[in-house]
Amino acid sequence: MTDDDTAQEIAEIEADMADDFAGYQGDTAKQERYGQLLQAREAGTVAPAKPDADSVRRDELVKLMADQRSIYWKGSQSDKLQQEYRDLLGAERPPAQGAGAARAQAVQVWRPTPQFFG
Repeated sequence: MTDDDTAQEIAEIEADMADDFAGYQGDTAKQERYGQLLQAREAGTVAPAKPDADSVRRDELVKLMADQRSIYWKGSQSDKLQQEYRDLLGAERPPAQGAGAARAQAVQVWRPTPQFFG
């Protein structure tokens, strides 16, 4: 991402803020992105790449999942939203190949880092 790209994206977010500040306040992903862009500009570094639409949607669904009373868990859309989340997770992982591939995909082992033990 170039300095021009960063400046352009900052200008777009600021225009959104001017047009619909309440909408901006409700969009935590946009707020976080704006902060990243400003920090990169001030530090003179390259801003991280803009998250793709799948990542943004996955984050939205994770927020819904945190509330057990949300439409993710209850209501007419719950099955659809849960399937959408599973589909997004499946798109992130390439299929494993060879013997034991299904087991390798199904089992995720947590391995502590040295920092975990203090």
